[in-house]
Amino acid sequence: FRVTLSDGDARVCANLRYNAALNDLDEDVVRQFRWEEDFGELWAAAGPFDVVLAADCVYDPALAPPFAAVVDEALKRGADVVLANAVRNPETWRIVVEALAA
Repeated sequence: FRVTLSDGDARVCANLRYNAALNDLDEDVVRQFRWEEDFGELWAAAGPFDVVLAADCVYDPALAPPFAAVVDEALKRGADVVLANAVRNPETWRIVVEALAA
């Protein structure tokens, strides 16, 4: 199996590399990726992906549209997408759901 870990924050990516090493994974499994970036470039560099797991990553309503675009692109490329998210702010979650439904 192959895994790619990503986050938009460089500090989180550093922690992901540390945790990857603890689990005998190479550091190159970590890619910094922001929702506003071109998912096609990540797919080309690290994909293809069978599954995209987005866990606790949609907390800023401004990121809902680019997040939804990445989900759409992953689905179009044949990946299954799993979203695991705690609803901390119902209004933000409403915006995310609307963006995903658009």
